[in-house]
Amino acid sequence: MVLYRLACDSRSQKEGEIEPPGPKPLPLLGNLLNLDLTRPFDTLCELSRTYGNVYQVFLGPKKVVVLVGHKTVKEALVNYADEFGERDITPGFRIITDGHGILFSNGENWKEMRRFALSNLRDFGMGKRGSEEKIIEEIQYLKGEFDKFEGKAFDTTQPVNYAVSNIISSIVYGSRFEYTDPRFTEMVDRANENIRISGSASMMLYNTFPWLGPFLNSKRIIQSGKKDSRFHQENLLMTVGNLFAAGTDTTGTTLRWGLMLMAKYPPIQDRVQDEIDGVIGGRQPVVEDRKKLPYTDAVIHETQRLANIVPMNLPHKTNCDVHFNGYFIKKGTTVIPLLTSVLKDPSEWEKPNSFYPEHFLDEKGQFVKRDAFMPFSAGRRVCLGESLANMELFLFFTSLLQSYRFTTPPGVSGDDLDLKGVVGITLNPSPHKLSQRDENEPPGPKPLPLLGNLLMLDVNKPHLSLCEMAKQFGPVFTVYFGPKKVVVLAGYKTVKQALVNYADEFGDREIMPLFHDLTKGHGIIFANGESWKEMKRFALTNLRDFGMGKKKIEEKIIEETCHLREEFEKFEGKPFETTKLMNYAASSVISAIVYGCRFEYTDLHLQNMVDRANESVRLSGTASVQLYNMFPFLGPWLKNWRQLMKNLELDIKDISELVSSLRQTLNPQDLRGLVDSFLIRKQTAEESGENNSLFHEKNLIFTVGNLFIAGTDTTSTTLRWGLLLMAKYPHIQDRVQEEIDQVIGGRQPITDDRKNLPYTDAVVHETQRLANIVPMSIPHMTSCDVHFNGYFIKKGTCIFPLLMSVLLDEDEWETPHTFNPEHFLDKHGRFVKRDAFLPFSAGRRACLGESLARMELFLFFTSFLQHFRFTPPPGVSEDDLDLTPAVGFTLNPTPHKLCAVKRS
Repeated sequence: MVLYRLACDSRSQKEGEIEPPGPKPLPLLGNLLNLDLTRPFDTLCELSRTYGNVYQVFLGPKKVVVLVGHKTVKEALVNYADEFGERDITPGFRIITDGHGILFSNGENWKEMRRFALSNLRDFGMGKRGSEEKIIEEIQYLKGEFDKFEGKAFDTTQPVNYAVSNIISSIVYGSRFEYTDPRFTEMVDRANENIRISGSASMMLYNTFPWLGPFLNSKRIIQSGKKDSRFHQENLLMTVGNLFAAGTDTTGTTLRWGLMLMAKYPPIQDRVQDEIDGVIGGRQPVVEDRKKLPYTDAVIHETQRLANIVPMNLPHKTNCDVHFNGYFIKKGTTVIPLLTSVLKDPSEWEKPNSFYPEHFLDEKGQFVKRDAFMPFSAGRRVCLGESLANMELFLFFTSLLQSYRFTTPPGVSGDDLDLKGVVGITLNPSPHKLSQRDENEPPGPKPLPLLGNLLMLDVNKPHLSLCEMAKQFGPVFTVYFGPKKVVVLAGYKTVKQALVNYADEFGDREIMPLFHDLTKGHGIIFANGESWKEMKRFALTNLRDFGMGKKKIEEKIIEETCHLREEFEKFEGKPFETTKLMNYAASSVISAIVYGCRFEYTDLHLQNMVDRANESVRLSGTASVQLYNMFPFLGPWLKNWRQLMKNLELDIKDISELVSSLRQTLNPQDLRGLVDSFLIRKQTAEESGENNSLFHEKNLIFTVGNLFIAGTDTTSTTLRWGLLLMAKYPHIQDRVQEEIDQVIGGRQPITDDRKNLPYTDAVVHETQRLANIVPMSIPHMTSCDVHFNGYFIKKGTCIFPLLMSVLLDEDEWETPHTFNPEHFLDKHGRFVKRDAFLPFSAGRRACLGESLARMELFLFFTSFLQHFRFTPPPGVSEDDLDLTPAVGFTLNPTPHKLCAVKRS
């Protein structure tokens, strides 16, 4: 013992050289009694507080220099890259590789194998589109495995490791393996076991005292694994084994830490999923999305930092005598660059021992790199698969968080999840199970049998009841209209996210029994699939061709404003009901596009069609028709349903007669409107023998009917609200008229005047917002199973994007329930657009006539206010004017009369 002690002491007595300090070693045992062999990195961090950032410790008779802290470790591995660049091949590593491969080799063999591996990994896709495609493909297989558990608790280890192993396998071997392939599963399981055992206390003892090997079960297991591995014998390259083990364990372990941290910290999971939903929606995440997902990227980086999966790094060795930080370190000395001391350096990280994604975010929420982020080490021995690992971590993590909600198993709280980890060569999460709730359906009130939640709804004004429910159940909730399940989306962010970011998933139309009765799936508004796509394309193209949004249609609208003003003047300032005249004017504009000509307001054909359209819109929103949609067998006994079917029959008859008249005078060289264009397409299809053409008579009739009713009701209803609001708020009418007089004077308003009339434009927009004429939108339907805002919504579910909740969203509008044109004005009185202004809906089902409607609203409104002063009838005060809407499919003003007093 004395001789051993003297020998140890003599090693550090070279004159003029100062070796790093450290605890005094015992003979033979060195400092083993000072260390927690199950978590030696913790002890080594503690020792640095006494001995500084460069110190020595004896593992048995073996002297080891420990480097601690970001500055020290980085300086050694980067600035002294060559001096500290050798690998210390401990006895445990030598029995695994015999000095071959990359991880545990030195000299020319290491250089050549590393060069070869790095070059070929790049050639076969690492960091490129090829690898991205492989990862995305593997994600689908992994999600398939997760789905098998049906939300029940499971251990993520094997499926995650199999998925990650397949990425490196596809690069190394050129193909992936099925998760059921026994050779593949044995290889992955054996690699995991070897990594776990290599970091065990018994293997540390073997590395310290190799003569113990025959007595240690851990060493026998590793050796037996090596000998039995036909897979490695067949490939003959230890390099492959290195890549396979390293490429599987580090990424797989980090992913498992990430999922566990999401289950432990649900608010962070919420933010990640909100960001993914907002940016990516339902499509497959790609690497390019990273820069648009700063919070998600920060969470991944913080997972790597806190997980700290290689806390002691793989041991280095000095390849020459080196003077470092004032100390002399002899050639051949084992060096441990303590990565845990870098990733948890209190001088570098604000909260080193907490899970805090803000470590990687600036004050504006943008992602920032941190110098002390070194999970892949640094210098000559930095992980050569870093770019591949970064790509895998991002794509796997975002895809899994997009599709699943990760929770603790029933009866287990987030506090019960242990972040201490299990020690091996890498630091794995403690054994645990997670639940992945991919079928966590939106919450909602408990339904009654058959009736559902009907007793909780005001059937005449269901939109108001649904807005109230959203306050209790959140922006995504389920409600039952009788036996029919409906998912309601409330609030600007939620509705826009669904309709824009998840446009395809929420893009189908829910064709309720009434809508099916009215259209049989033909036309545009109440159709799906190829027929809808083709009819929408055709209608949009032809609406543009025949003037929508152009000077040509502006002239038609201006002409119509003149006709309508003449009708107003006939009342000589006496009270009158605005409904029919407004409808006739709006109908004539759409008729000019569809049929090629306008109708006189005295035309019985126009009057009958408009009156029927108004009646049908009103009846469609009545309580009895709502009941019919829930219980279709009631139809024949409901008076309103029978009247709707009668109106439909008459509409089809009238449209057919108009089409027939146009067909008789059809001239392919002089197309008058959309009907002519449709007839030419239909004729061409028939002549070419196209049996399955979508350009048939039913689609023509119902497309025309859709355009007529939509182009009439929404525009005229909004205009009527506008005039009613002017009469109710005369001071606002004063400002509009003052602006019009100053900018336009007595000439005819045109569309180009809009930019010079900011207050008038604001009033028109505020009218659309407060009028809120389609409060529940037209119901949508999911086209596939979709994960949205942490909930699972099944394919074919009826969706109500509650437009009322957008236009009256208290988070978006300063005074949501008040008529306040300043919502659309900045402090300088200039017009400003508002994101939450969605009266035409959004996404695939947005109103295709939006540009036409906007032009009509502006031109009609400014022309009216230029020529007339709108007031309540004599004996009726402004306060008496009721803004409570009448019941209907759209929200119309309650029946009222106004006076249009001609301005001088």
